[in-house]
Amino acid sequence: MFNRALFLAVSLLSGSAGFQLIAERAVAQTAPASAPAASSENAARVASPEEPPTLAEVIVTARRREENRLKVPIAVSAVSSAEIEAADIKSEIDLARFTPGLYVETGTVGGVPSRYQTQLTFRGLSTDNGVVFIDGAPYTGNGTPDITDVARVEVLEGPQSVYFGRSTFAGAINYVTKVPGDTFRGQVSEDAYSDDGFDTRLKLEGPLAGDLLRARVNLRSYSFGGQYEDGTDHQQLGAESTKSATLSLASSPSSQLNLSAFYSYNLDEDGPPSQATLRVVGPGATLHCNLGGTSGPYYCGQLPNLSGLSPGQFGSYAISDPNTYAVYEQNVGQVPVPFSTSWLKHFGLKRQVQDAHVRADYDAGSGWDISLLGGFSKTKSADMQGFEGFDTSATTNPFLVTNPAALAADCAAAPGSPQFSACYRPQHEQLSTYPMNILNDYNAEFRVSSPSDDRLRGTFGLSYFEFNSPISSNIALANVGLIYAAGGAGLLSSASTPAIFGGLYYDITGQLKLSAEARYQWDGITQQEVYPTSGAPLSHEFTSFSPRITLDFSITPSQLVYATYSKGYKPGGFNAALVGQPASVLSQLPSSSTTIPYQQEEIDNYEVGNKAKWLDNRLQTTLTLYYMIWKNGQVTNDFFVAEPNNSETALGIVTNVGKVDMKGVEFQANYAVTANLSLLATFDFSDDRIIDYVYAPGGTEIRNSTNVDGNQLPQRPKTTISVSPTYTRPLVPGWDWYSRLDYFYRSRVFVDPTNVAWIGDSNTVNLRFGVNNDRGLRMEAYVNNLFDNGTLTNGAQNLDGSLTPNPAIACPPCISSTAQPVAAAAVGNFNVIGVGLPVKRELGIRASYAF
Repeated sequence: MFNRALFLAVSLLSGSAGFQLIAERAVAQTAPASAPAASSENAARVASPEEPPTLAEVIVTARRREENRLKVPIAVSAVSSAEIEAADIKSEIDLARFTPGLYVETGTVGGVPSRYQTQLTFRGLSTDNGVVFIDGAPYTGNGTPDITDVARVEVLEGPQSVYFGRSTFAGAINYVTKVPGDTFRGQVSEDAYSDDGFDTRLKLEGPLAGDLLRARVNLRSYSFGGQYEDGTDHQQLGAESTKSATLSLASSPSSQLNLSAFYSYNLDEDGPPSQATLRVVGPGATLHCNLGGTSGPYYCGQLPNLSGLSPGQFGSYAISDPNTYAVYEQNVGQVPVPFSTSWLKHFGLKRQVQDAHVRADYDAGSGWDISLLGGFSKTKSADMQGFEGFDTSATTNPFLVTNPAALAADCAAAPGSPQFSACYRPQHEQLSTYPMNILNDYNAEFRVSSPSDDRLRGTFGLSYFEFNSPISSNIALANVGLIYAAGGAGLLSSASTPAIFGGLYYDITGQLKLSAEARYQWDGITQQEVYPTSGAPLSHEFTSFSPRITLDFSITPSQLVYATYSKGYKPGGFNAALVGQPASVLSQLPSSSTTIPYQQEEIDNYEVGNKAKWLDNRLQTTLTLYYMIWKNGQVTNDFFVAEPNNSETALGIVTNVGKVDMKGVEFQANYAVTANLSLLATFDFSDDRIIDYVYAPGGTEIRNSTNVDGNQLPQRPKTTISVSPTYTRPLVPGWDWYSRLDYFYRSRVFVDPTNVAWIGDSNTVNLRFGVNNDRGLRMEAYVNNLFDNGTLTNGAQNLDGSLTPNPAIACPPCISSTAQPVAAAAVGNFNVIGVGLPVKRELGIRASYAF
């Protein structure tokens, strides 16, 4: 498949009708509020047939001031609004395909992939929140901003603590919004594609009060019907829906003062995710090898592609039957929750994110600038998911209370008691959860910068970040009945982070420059258990000093080389799952996993790079080589333990046992070959090696050793490649036609640090053809995943709750509707691997009109 795709790309490039990247793929410089750009959709200048094509200057704000991307000595990629439109980038998963060093997939909660968590991986280090910003203001929670109406998206690799602060020890993503224009204009677009996919957008901008106030509005409605069905009841899997709105305001009361405000609203509502599971028993591919681990068989080698799975492996028990309805939507257990349990009425995800910030930029004269930034965001989310990994609607629960008198006695017991929990033992085998959360955050920043053309210049600032959350809730329903506070729920948590930061920049000569930057911050974290028991407040303050020293040298005005040392920290926290646990539960865990506070992670980053323009600025390249040492890593492992009410639950425990050496190469090239032909290409290669890392310290779940030293980190590929040519030519007077090909390659991805199981290489090709005219009309037909690549998207090891043995029954034999698995008598739960299903071939059409 890899060779086939490369042959197609080379053939198209070598033919007379080769492909070109539209020159708009380069990033436009965002105009200041006092002088809005003539068109907010502008990007690189498109050369006429009579002159050589050139690429536009790319402006980024990686160091909190506007700088040419090829002049700033930082590993930063920028994807413009024109490129987002041209490549039909709809999500951070799409964005990462064009960004070396960044890998994004849907996160896995209990082995189930879901939009509930997006897993962002920078150079091999994964995170799910705290690294996304809008105009430099934090965008926290587990949501994703609307990517379809921004001036550009900046992706910064390596520690970015100096200017972005908390949790950006591995990288950051900054969405730069468009400045409203001073003339009325707009755009309407519709995208319709396979499997009931629709994406409708409306953009408007213009003056509200003459030259004093300008506004920009973006409305979007997205829906997707899903491509898979549950293996038994044919329920649709993978359905998604998003409705979003953004409002930007800008004002320039004087030539020295620019004011702006931004507000966004985003509502996601999804059905059960596209998932499948490989288990010890059942239809389709199963866990086929036993390496001596204490949780039974595992999978050795490359996981099967989509064609190797059986429909019986798809989905989970995701039916709101009367029992589930009473537990989740009616909250019969009277569990304290942050909002009404009836807000989500079906299995799947519902998430609402509101985000706002205001900004003031003041020119104090003589080149001195003062900036103020403040904002807030609120994320409200609920996620009802089944974790059996297959449809169990036809499998009777062996724990079911069948005696009417006993059942009546259980149901008459007090809510919150173990006996009442038994009243709601499901009729069919079931393991599902219903977490509910609200996260509020507030942020403020003051910054002053000296004249940018001085030989010695600097930036100094103060910042403050705070988040708080009302009581977290996670109701669960298992074979043994209702579980009131699963996975460390019932907590109040908050954090406050004041910080000082700054940088000095000195031109040693006209070509040689030295940068010294640093941030000092105080992370005060508090947490208290309030349910099911009341505990004492927990608090801890983590302090950190994050420096960055850079030396850069301009070999020529078009060639920059630099070397950097930087250090980053990721704040520690508390093992919420341990709070309030009785001694009977703690005694089931190893002593290394019973510490409630865990410490900060550290990373040392050594980096050299080259940024250059070639061939009269027809070719722009960036090359980065890095070496990082990740220390004191926060490693999470799940432990299944018996609760006092005889139910079994999973505890996610974090310990600081990680140390990894990480090195890699990141390359990006943008080449305007001719007036009609351009090419964008990226290459990312990483080689990380685990130095000290204890996998599953509570039990050798996969093999008879917890030592994974020398292995590669999981959940990220070693190599990624993208090649994107586009070709455009006049069709008739006033009309152009174009064609674009995107090719993406990803090497294998290991499921866990043992490197025993992995997802194979992936090759994906997208193809699109379109026409546009000089009056703003554009029409396009496209096919995504042209060759219907069936490689799975991700995988995660977990334990199979559906095979939990009845204490009254010896194990083996253990519970199974199809076969009796063979395992040691000590096995309480068997391994399971949950996998994400790929998006199949999609056919679509897009039309837009700008006015």
